[in-house]
Amino acid sequence: AAGSITGDGQKAQGLAAMAKVLAATDPNRAARLAADAEALAESIPQTNAKAAALAAVAGGLTATDSDRAEQVAHSITEASPRVLALATLARDVAAADPDRSARLAAEAERGSQSISGASLRAPALAAVARAMAATDPGRAARIIADAERLAQSIPDSNGKAAALAAVAEGLTAI
Repeated sequence: AAGSITGDGQKAQGLAAMAKVLAATDPNRAARLAADAEALAESIPQTNAKAAALAAVAGGLTATDSDRAEQVAHSITEASPRVLALATLARDVAAADPDRSARLAAEAERGSQSISGASLRAPALAAVARAMAATDPGRAARIIADAERLAQSIPDSNGKAAALAAVAEGLTAI
C-alpha cells in the first residue's frame, strides 16, 4: 500500500502509521517498517517535510522501541513537530513509565515556548496538555486553557478552527 504513495514525506508517514498499527500483532514487521520509514524520512531534503515525517516515525516507534522513538523525536530540528512528537511519546509511555512521561511532557512544554505563531503553538500546547493529563491533571488543565486562549486569538477562521479542534482533542484527555 505504501508503495503507491509518491511523495517521500507521505510515504514515510504511511510506513510509520503502518508500523504503529502492526506493533501489537507483528512487532518484527512493525520494527522493519519503522526502520524503513526512518531511513526514508532522513533522506528528505526539505526541512519541514523531513520534520513532519520524523515526527510520524517517532510515533510509529513508540510501541516497539520507545528509546529509539525518543532519539528520533530529539533529532527533529523544527520546534512544532518536535514538541508534538515528544508530547505523543509522553502520552504513550505514561502508563508504563510515569516518570519518563512527566519528563518528556515537561520537555515538550519547554519546547512549545519557542514556537512562534498561535496557529502552531496552540495545537502544540494542546498536545502537551493531553500528555500531562495522566501525570499532572492540574497542570494539564492550565495548559489547555492557555492553548484555548491562543486558539481564540487566531484571526484566520481556518487556522482558528484547526487549533480549536486540537484544543478539543486535548480536553478529552483531561
